[in-house]
Amino acid sequence: MGPRSMAILGLIVALTVALSPVLAIPIGPIRAFPVQHLMNVVTAVLLGPGAAVLGAFLSSTLRLLLGVGTFFAYPGSLFGALLAGLFYRRWPSIGSAGLGEVLGTGFLGSAAAWLLARFLLGGPYAAAAFFYPFLASTLLGAAGAVALLYASRPFQALLSARRERP
Repeated sequence: MGPRSMAILGLIVALTVALSPVLAIPIGPIRAFPVQHLMNVVTAVLLGPGAAVLGAFLSSTLRLLLGVGTFFAYPGSLFGALLAGLFYRRWPSIGSAGLGEVLGTGFLGSAAAWLLARFLLGGPYAAAAFFYPFLASTLLGAAGAVALLYASRPFQALLSARRERP
């Protein structure tokens, strides 16, 4: 990853963490944060799957350390970021990145969070307690990212520059 990509990733992580106290929605044991999913899709499209996963990890860690996130931020962001990047790499359209985010977080992330809750917290947590909030959060964030990427000229310029590089 070059200096320009690292700078873009740093800005995305900083913006994600800065917005987390304002835009988090407490739902049961999690704090739904649609902006994380929005940023996952943006990062996946602009920088690729590796950077998307790194950005999700850094954002989740900083949110946890600052007390504005829970440990469910990891399964709630990493799987979606990875699939958003892989889907975009395989089918280069913004919609495919959004779909990857929804599938990764809504299904894989919620299943991982449910297993994590059973292991760390004990008790009989229902899978639906994680599935519906994760799915709602990721649908909002992914839809926002798709709309933002399609509508924004600066993002279109970054995408064009990325496609022109060898």
